[in-house]
Amino acid sequence: MKTVLFQTIALLIAATSVLFAQSLDYRTVPRVGIAIGPQINLHGGDYDITDESAVCGTCLFENGDKLGYYFEALYEHPVNRQWMLTGRLGYQQFSGIFEDDPRLGSIADTEGNLHDFFVHQEFDNQLSYLVLAPGIMYFPLENHELYVSLGVGFGFTLSKNATLTEDIVSPDFAEFSDGTRSHVLHD
Repeated sequence: MKTVLFQTIALLIAATSVLFAQSLDYRTVPRVGIAIGPQINLHGGDYDITDESAVCGTCLFENGDKLGYYFEALYEHPVNRQWMLTGRLGYQQFSGIFEDDPRLGSIADTEGNLHDFFVHQEFDNQLSYLVLAPGIMYFPLENHELYVSLGVGFGFTLSKNATLTEDIVSPDFAEFSDGTRSHVLHD
C-alpha cells in the first residue's frame, strides 16, 4: 500500500513539472480560482444529555464517518518569483452520523422474567463553516513547480444542528416511559 502511495506522489510531481515546465510566468501574475471536492469527516466521542447540572444519559459513539464536501475561492498574489501570498474563502461541511446499539440494562416482562434491553441510537449532526485561510507559498527551486505552503484556517459556524434518536431493538414488548418504541432525545 505504501509503495502505491509513493509511486502516485512521484507520478503527480513529475506530471506537474512537465505540465508547468513550458511557462513559469504564472508566478509573476495574480491568480484566482475555485476548488471543489469531497472530504471524509471522521467523528467519534461521547454525547451527554444534561438537564441543568445532572447528566441524564450518555451515548458513546466510536464511528461517525460521513462524506462531506467543500467549495472554496482561491487567490494567489506573487511577491516575487519564489514567494506568493495566498488566500482561500470557502464553505466546508463537517457533518457526521453516529450509530450504536447499546444494551441499556434489563427489563422485566409481566411474568417477572428479565430480558436484555437493547436500543438503536443515532446521532445526526449537521455542521458547516465559512472558512478563511490566509497563507504563503515558497518555491525553493527556480525551474520547478515544487512548493511549500503554510497557512492557518479560521472557521466561522454557519450551522450546528443535531438530532439524537433512540429506537427499541429488543425485547418486543418494551416501551419507553412515554409509551412509544421510538423517541427523539435531542433535537
